[in-house]
Amino acid sequence: MRLRLNGWLRLWVVVSLVYLIAVAVFTRHFWPTAETTWHRDDFITQMPAKLRTDVVSAYGNEYEWSKHVSSSTDSFKADSPPAFVPGSSRIIEHEQVISLPPEFVLVSGPVQFPNNAVLEIAVARKGDTEPNVAAARAYWAVVEEQSRANQRTLLWRAALFWFIPSLAIYVLGSAIAWIRRGFSAQIPS
Repeated sequence: MRLRLNGWLRLWVVVSLVYLIAVAVFTRHFWPTAETTWHRDDFITQMPAKLRTDVVSAYGNEYEWSKHVSSSTDSFKADSPPAFVPGSSRIIEHEQVISLPPEFVLVSGPVQFPNNAVLEIAVARKGDTEPNVAAARAYWAVVEEQSRANQRTLLWRAALFWFIPSLAIYVLGSAIAWIRRGFSAQIPS
């Protein structure tokens, strides 16, 4: 049996497909990734408790972190020796970043992530020269899981955004055709 569509159903199919393409382009344009997922404080609370304690502080972007660094270095006098950046293995002197001497003990350091978040993460063991990598990985795993949840949410919203208007147009078209048939049946020949 061959499926036969009248002109109105064919028009509805074409309009629905064009609209589906538009919704797909819109969805692709706003597709969430881990890199586009902005930092939120609840990401830290979702980390395992042991690694969460290694996060000294968190900032949404490098600008917020630099404001914190500059406010902590502003407390030193201008004629004082170069100030160290709290929790960092670097010092700032007249806008230049200079490495600290080898006897400096690193307590924590800034780690920047692809979503522009900056976390001050403590070192894993005393004497380490890098922040705890496990804490950084745990944070990024939380961000990736959140981006996957955002992707699922966007998919079902896009499906509804396509389905409901397409169904409404179909129902409206069917109602108009039903009404039109009713009027044409009453006309005497």
